[in-house]
Amino acid sequence: MIPLVVFCFHFSPKPHDTRKIRSWSSRKTKFYRELYGADVKNVKRRRDGSVLEKIYHVSGILEKIPHIRLDRSVFAVVPEYAPEVVRFFEKYRDCISYFAFIGYFDEDFLKDHGIDVNNNQRNGNSAPSAKKLKEFCYLGKKNYERTSR
Repeated sequence: MIPLVVFCFHFSPKPHDTRKIRSWSSRKTKFYRELYGADVKNVKRRRDGSVLEKIYHVSGILEKIPHIRLDRSVFAVVPEYAPEVVRFFEKYRDCISYFAFIGYFDEDFLKDHGIDVNNNQRNGNSAPSAKKLKEFCYLGKKNYERTSR
């Protein structure tokens, strides 16, 4: 069994004030694009009727990090990358709440999902200690409690 840090997050509910919906929606789109990455299509229509389309890719933080997406807003990362995810979530702490905990995964399950269990340590570091893993979980819980009020 291999320990991974599992993150669960929730974006703030849709505002009731119709004047705030547009900014809430654009903030949510930006968050998901920066997290998961996306191909964005930009369409410009000219007065003569012609259309210019340009597709570009926005890289997300999880494209660079070995992870397993478990559900729509739940994913697991190798413990060495947990601080990067926490820093990313802290950028959006005004509009999301999140929780982190340790999940133990079977080696075969990780291999099936493309995570190399033998060489998942960054820069040859050893596996993180139980104390370090608990710090990630505590940090996530603390932030979740603070932002969910």
